[in-house]
Amino acid sequence: MKRRFTYTFMLLIFQLRQKWLWLCLWLIGITTFASGYVSAFEKIAEDQGKVGLFITMKNPAMAAIVGPLPVKSASQYSVGVMYGHEMTLFIAVITMIIAGSFMIDQTRKMEENGQLEILKSLHIGSQASSMATYWFASL
Repeated sequence: MKRRFTYTFMLLIFQLRQKWLWLCLWLIGITTFASGYVSAFEKIAEDQGKVGLFITMKNPAMAAIVGPLPVKSASQYSVGVMYGHEMTLFIAVITMIIAGSFMIDQTRKMEENGQLEILKSLHIGSQASSMATYWFASL
């Protein structure tokens, strides 16, 4: 077959129909996780934690990940800026872990159950299933 990605979009819609509840629970869970730490960052800002986080964010590696600091001193480093930087890191790491485990689970489960052979016997592309799973995980 010349077209390796034929019917990728149809497989994506099929996966969305199968995993819509999982996707909704994932979005609710990540939102709950991200919003649950606001009070913790307010407590960090009261003590010397603000200075420690400011020094950490001045590190070139951290600046490369979350961008440059919009403030010049630790006294200007507000809870909102701290929260934005730290949650960007936390959510990115958690999303990478969950997306990677979802990709492995989804592709291996399809292969072990024999679903992949059934799909490949139809007129879909050889890489369509993997690409649809990749698009689903990147939602």
